[in-house]
Amino acid sequence: MYPLVSVSIVNWNGLRHIKKCLQSVYAQDYKGPIEIIVVDNASQDQSLEFIQDNFKDVIIIKNKENKGFAYAHNQAIRISKGEFNLFLNFDIFLEPMFISAMVETISKDALIGVVSGKLYKQLEGQKSTVLDSTGIMMQWCFMKPRGETEEDVAQYDTPEHRTIFGVCGAAAFCRKIALEDIKSGDEYFDEDFVNYVEDVDLSWRMQLRGWFCVYTPQAIAYHERGVTRKNNNKMLRSYLVFGFRNRYCSMFKNLTWHTIRANKIEIVGREISFLVTRIKEIPYSVKLDALIRAVLLLVKMIPKRMFIQRNRLADEEYMAVFFQYNKEAFRKEIRERCRMLSTEVGEKRRKKYFSRGN
Repeated sequence: MYPLVSVSIVNWNGLRHIKKCLQSVYAQDYKGPIEIIVVDNASQDQSLEFIQDNFKDVIIIKNKENKGFAYAHNQAIRISKGEFNLFLNFDIFLEPMFISAMVETISKDALIGVVSGKLYKQLEGQKSTVLDSTGIMMQWCFMKPRGETEEDVAQYDTPEHRTIFGVCGAAAFCRKIALEDIKSGDEYFDEDFVNYVEDVDLSWRMQLRGWFCVYTPQAIAYHERGVTRKNNNKMLRSYLVFGFRNRYCSMFKNLTWHTIRANKIEIVGREISFLVTRIKEIPYSVKLDALIRAVLLLVKMIPKRMFIQRNRLADEEYMAVFFQYNKEAFRKEIRERCRMLSTEVGEKRRKKYFSRGN
């Protein structure tokens, strides 16, 4: 019996891409049932009408205004019936085996909460072999898509690269019970984030609750990143401001005190360096705007941090490795993490690191 997979796509003026995205979902070789939910954020380009006319069995949620990525996906999760949820950007195009590979991977271990596939960049509408993301990793508390802009030569296809910090929200595959386990109130993605970094925040909360985030190279997709902000300086500025704001909010909510104490000099030094260093693409005004907005959101973030840390299952030692500044120590520990999945070693280490031991 193959489980139901719920696919949710947030659409906002995606007429140029939504047909190809939906067709790639319909072309999946997965033998089980798939339900497709499209949440339209008040599109003005006839994309909603196109979906209604051409994809009759798609479940559509119509918003009267642009509610943002996090709010829209939360709407879809609440009505979804699947055992698993696949979140897609409208500028993502899946290879036919994508969902099959995701289900196979997440089914290997009951504590895998979220899975990332191998995302390639789509350049000028054409497939490429340039990587877009093989999962999210941490660098000095900056979230970075692993492998981005690298030519794929199978460098991340070995088992030792299976464990990741988090997944790219453009094509994230989640276990529904894990989403229910980490939600705060009726929010799965943090709706105060609106857009950007909500995928990192969700992955971080998964890790804190003892759910594994893993990568599978067998699930392949192509991502035309940033189509809503191409040649649009206003959207680009918004992307930078909200991205940096949400990064600060995610750090405030999710960093454990042990990680802060152990890396306080590196964290503070890196943040000061980022704020004072002149970067051509990122004006000082953008950094200042993001910082001010993050401070203004603190009143909402404080109770969220208290909820997350109070319900954390992963211990300090387990989380600290993701912020390890010694690269060799990091690689050694991550290799051990990969052995945790579906092994006797895993059972022993789970009991060590998590209060959930099953």
